[in-house]
Amino acid sequence: MTEKISKANLSDIKFDKSNANKGSERGRYMIESSMREFGFADAGTLDRNNVIIGGNKRTEVAGEIALSDEAIIIDVDGTKPVYIRRNDLDLSDPEDDRARKLAYALNRTSEVSMTWNTEQLLADMGAGLDLSGMFREDELDALLAELQVPDFQPVDASEQPRLDQKKPIVCPHCGEEFTPE
Repeated sequence: MTEKISKANLSDIKFDKSNANKGSERGRYMIESSMREFGFADAGTLDRNNVIIGGNKRTEVAGEIALSDEAIIIDVDGTKPVYIRRNDLDLSDPEDDRARKLAYALNRTSEVSMTWNTEQLLADMGAGLDLSGMFREDELDALLAELQVPDFQPVDASEQPRLDQKKPIVCPHCGEEFTPE
């Protein structure tokens, strides 16, 4: 495939409605802060229909703060790496720490912005998506634990509370026990 560079409006780029990253308020703030200070520094990834595979949160912020309405799209087939060269940054310049600071911003915003949408994870796994290469079983169990329905099992009569009797209450101040009326 021959690489092709084109331009598009941000409005032509579509968000992934099944994105498994819900994002976080702090992460969104950090993305915006980084974009305002450093501009655009990390490429998003689109499918052939301009639906975002990676970069949903960055695209959302870009549209909100309107640094540009225009996007550059590079058509590739995934066999070669794609890089963005920032001609305004130089890691070796001791007088300018912006490049080093940007490296931290890119990594930290990715870390802080990640809040898994566990319902989406479960739905994708239920549809047959194999995530075993990205998550250990204990990690998935921990993420999905909040979705598990409690296992209510019948109990014998000795464990059943009597609805016709009220349980005594102990006063936390004086220690006296009484039964509410």
